[in-house]
Amino acid sequence: MEAQQEESLSGEEKKIGQPTPEQLAARQKRDGVVMMRKKVEHDLAVATNPRHRQMLEQALADLDAQLKKMEG
Repeated sequence: MEAQQEESLSGEEKKIGQPTPEQLAARQKRDGVVMMRKKVEHDLAVATNPRHRQMLEQALADLDAQLKKMEG
């Protein structure tokens, strides 16, 4: 009986360290937004057309809002 309890506890300990499928999906989505943000930042750094820069600045603000929403 004690061996079963120990086995049960060690199984629970393993599950605690592993993220759930929902957590993995959320992490992947956040990582995707972070990657898009880095690309937009790079594009903004080299953009010279004022209209294009404005579009990129808006995209950056939208991505920042998405990230803030994910964190909160």
